[in-house]
Amino acid sequence: MIDNKVMKALGKKGIIVNVARGALIDEVELLKCLVEGEIGGVGPDVFETIWSLIWLC
Repeated sequence: MIDNKVMKALGKKGIIVNVARGALIDEVELLKCLVEGEIGGVGPDVFETIWSLIWLC
């Protein structure tokens, strides 16, 4: 599971690309990290629940 700890370890230049399963990423924490600038970006290929909200960031 890619959680807040993993995302913050990537740093501000880190980009998460998920081509596996949507459930592998904590989407709530991902959205928080994107909004707060904790990670550089995300490249989703699969979705779980809230991806439509990410495009608003």
